[in-house]
Amino acid sequence: MTMVAETGGFHPHLRNQRGSSNMATPGPKDQERVRIAAIYCRVSTKEQVLGYSLNEQYTACKRHLTQMGIKRHRIYRDEGKSGRTMNRDALQRMLEDIIEGRITDIIVWKLDRLSRSMVDTLTLVQDLKEIQVNVISVTQQIDTSTTQGMLFISMLAGFSQMEVENISQRVQLGLKARKREGKWIGGTPYGYNYNLETGLLQPNPEEALIVREIYRLYLDNGTLHSIARQLNMQEIPTRHGNPWYFTTIGRLLEKAIHKGEGNVPALVTEEIWDRVQERREGRKKYNPRYVAEISTGTEEEMALV
Repeated sequence: MTMVAETGGFHPHLRNQRGSSNMATPGPKDQERVRIAAIYCRVSTKEQVLGYSLNEQYTACKRHLTQMGIKRHRIYRDEGKSGRTMNRDALQRMLEDIIEGRITDIIVWKLDRLSRSMVDTLTLVQDLKEIQVNVISVTQQIDTSTTQGMLFISMLAGFSQMEVENISQRVQLGLKARKREGKWIGGTPYGYNYNLETGLLQPNPEEALIVREIYRLYLDNGTLHSIARQLNMQEIPTRHGNPWYFTTIGRLLEKAIHKGEGNVPALVTEEIWDRVQERREGRKKYNPRYVAEISTGTEEEMALV
């Protein structure tokens, strides 16, 4: 049994290296080469809680290899890893070994061990088939080295593409319907709560008071720096418990939604909002550095509370 280190990165050149001198593509003599299978096992954190086991997957795969007469294998385990991303250590190492010609077959307990995205799984299976690396699924009885196996993969690909298109259409229709009904689309801005039942925004009492105070302080000759400093001195945190930054204050004051839009209740009057914008434009006009400071900052500072 050959154990493989679970390190490495998803090899972005799996497709680009087809047919290159570095890619081990089987030739006539390779028909007699020893088959070396990669047993790939994965469980997510949630699946671990539900009792899914890497060992059970490994045992089932090894038993299947014995029945197929494949005597050599390498083990690749991703424990506590989500199948929603291909950026997994053991998976990436396996793909690198494939590029180096160390693997002839991949065997998994089920295809979704490779990826929860059927599109990603099918793309990978088809790419591997082109370099003559077979994919075997124990529970689904799929073997891409057979005509029946590839037929099943083709059927899955067709269904997958249809599902992707259907999901896209449903999302677009849903967004259009919500817009027609005046429902809110997007993240929840500071100062509001999202009502799951109505699909509308409603004022968050505590945050709304802070928003009004920020507008008041700014019109009372306050600066972005002084307002952020005052809130932090009063130990008033942002929604996520972070300190206030002047860039955060600046972006909050830009939100036209605070004066009320559509079905969104206003937190300040339109007159107050307009006066703030006029004051800000005046500062930008006479202080170019002000514009540069507001348009820069760390990712944390840019995050709207």
